[in-house]
Amino acid sequence: MSQSFKLRYQNEIVGTFVLVGIALVFALLLLMARSQQWFEETFQCEIRFRSGNVALISDGMQLRIRSQVIGQVTSSKYDGTSRLVVKAAIGTRYRQAVHKDTEAVLYTPIAGLPGEPYIELKGGKSPDPIAEGAVLQGRAAEDLLQLATDVLTDTQRHLGPTLREVHRLTERLNLAMDALAKDNDPVDTALAVARLGLRLEKSLQSIERVISGLERVMDSVEKGEGVVNKMLTDPKMVRQVTTLIEATRNAANGLSRSLLIANQVAGRASKLMATSTDFMSAAKPLRQALPSLIRDGKQTLNDLAVVTSQLRRVAPHVPSLASQVDEVLLETRNVLGAAERHWLFNGTLRPTKPAASLPVRGLRDTPSTPAEAGLRELLDAKPSTPSTSGATP
Repeated sequence: MSQSFKLRYQNEIVGTFVLVGIALVFALLLLMARSQQWFEETFQCEIRFRSGNVALISDGMQLRIRSQVIGQVTSSKYDGTSRLVVKAAIGTRYRQAVHKDTEAVLYTPIAGLPGEPYIELKGGKSPDPIAEGAVLQGRAAEDLLQLATDVLTDTQRHLGPTLREVHRLTERLNLAMDALAKDNDPVDTALAVARLGLRLEKSLQSIERVISGLERVMDSVEKGEGVVNKMLTDPKMVRQVTTLIEATRNAANGLSRSLLIANQVAGRASKLMATSTDFMSAAKPLRQALPSLIRDGKQTLNDLAVVTSQLRRVAPHVPSLASQVDEVLLETRNVLGAAERHWLFNGTLRPTKPAASLPVRGLRDTPSTPAEAGLRELLDAKPSTPSTSGATP
């Protein structure tokens, strides 16, 4: 009787599972080696945070440049002057991207939100790359909750005057449009200017006829004809008549210029009429939209006030959220410690050091509110260890 398939290929099946297990273990070791940078050349540097308002910094925290992981934190400790000195290992291939004046910024998520803290390396205008053991200056990123509150407060403070200016602009626009509506019609103005031009033209024609008559008289005088010649034999009289003719001619020229100006005024009045009509038609939608804009602005101002009050109401609960995050971190550290002691990872995982914790971002050295005082007391309290006296082994 032939053997079953299971018995015939039992060794092959067992060998396949063993090979798969070995491959998985090898892949896991490669991932661990890559994450711990076991096979990558690194150089050491220090990061000194100028402020004590930074959150938890633990060994293994990532260092990034433009979201690219370039290294990790190897140790962190206080230097006795309320400053935190962090030692980090950075890949040698990233040395050219880090300069002497590069700034390290610590980013941490808001308590209760997912995400892990990391250190971002920013800026640097120096052409020289960082040297082995160089010191970089670090700072904590802005508190997002406080930053959002400040932005809302500034927006609320600046939006009020803007709305008042828009309201005054609306009133002035209404007054201007009412004044244009109450003034005389531009058509009447153009007609009045045209009538004035006609009158000036008639006066000019009359003056020209007078000048023509005087010129004929002067011609007859020069020829020595008629009684007028006898009356105007006096040279003084001739000069007076000549002066009169010149004055009349100057008056005619003035009237001509006045007529030209009147025609120009008539043309400008026509353009003004067209412009005022276009202005009225263009300002009508704006006049209709400004009241709704003011109402929307006032509603936005009220919404900002509500959001600001909500943020202030939520702020006292931030300490409890931070406490929950600390508990989660503690449980995670315990799990990692148990994994380090497990026989499967014996000797492969480096022992983790306790995280160097600093006051939570956003707390001042002197608490100004009961919420900050409670959070300060919660973070400064040391965990109590259970008594072992009298306990059985």
